[in-house]
Amino acid sequence: MIATVFKRPNGGRVKISKDVIDKLEKFMQNSVDALEAGGLLLGRRIIDSSDIVIDLVTTPSRFDIRKRCYFYRDSRIHQSIIEMMFKKSSGTCILLGEWHTHPEYYPTPSGYDISEWKRQLKDTEIEDEHLLFLIAGISEIAMWEASRKTGTLIKLERIDGGYDY
Repeated sequence: MIATVFKRPNGGRVKISKDVIDKLEKFMQNSVDALEAGGLLLGRRIIDSSDIVIDLVTTPSRFDIRKRCYFYRDSRIHQSIIEMMFKKSSGTCILLGEWHTHPEYYPTPSGYDISEWKRQLKDTEIEDEHLLFLIAGISEIAMWEASRKTGTLIKLERIDGGYDY
């Protein structure tokens, strides 16, 4: 699959690299015995714009809990990856949000997802006002942007057209 681009409410864009899309596709729950997977979205904010690029994702570790309709991310492993990538990139690779899969064609967040996302808005220590939440369904990848200031969740529109970051 090619890179995927979503339109942000502020006019910016979120680009998900082809490598990330390929990695997410490996975890999509397209069989009845496939377990939910998840991890963190890592990437960069483009200077002097509202654009974001997701370059990396963490993937399930052996310490995470995976069931058909449930995923628990053990924060220790994923946090160590964030810290390593931040240091390796001289501070340009940062935490942008999280992702997980759903065993449905066109994913929608469950009540549990929404309550967890709102909790993360309060508990996650990042400098930016927004967090991104991605759900990879069987046929579609969907993304929401959440405001730490207002607590609102907005589903982002997928658009055509990439850019050169």
